[in-house]
Amino acid sequence: MRESVENEAGVRVGWGDGMRAEKEALKAPLQALLVAPGDEYRKKILSGEITVTIREGARDYKPGQAVVLCCHVEPWAVMAVAKEVKHLKLGEVDAKDYGDAGFKSKGELLAGLKQFYPGINEDSVVTVIRFGDLSGKLARSAGLGGVGRCN
Repeated sequence: MRESVENEAGVRVGWGDGMRAEKEALKAPLQALLVAPGDEYRKKILSGEITVTIREGARDYKPGQAVVLCCHVEPWAVMAVAKEVKHLKLGEVDAKDYGDAGFKSKGELLAGLKQFYPGINEDSVVTVIRFGDLSGKLARSAGLGGVGRCN
């Protein structure tokens, strides 16, 4: 007997016989965090100088979740783990978080985010994602000792 359900996108998803128990234990999909292009930015991520990314809106990332930091303009990627995830207003982002994202002030943070989210303001909800445990070829070549395994 096949069971099927409609997912959030309206697509019917089926489960074969004996899969009923397994569907409750599905692994979360690997999520990408697109980052800005540029050698300097990549080097700061690989060196651990940048360990936070701030995104407009409430994003569905969870602590402990594997993510891929990558650039869609310049071909590079590295695995990481979301260490901490916070949802708050942009005006509530503290100096530690915007500093770890590579910004020197809240004004610089706002200007930087406006490049990607033109309508963002101090009252906009943002997601602050602190990441670590970088792994993969780039992490190894940067001396971070990443294991390079896939989940």
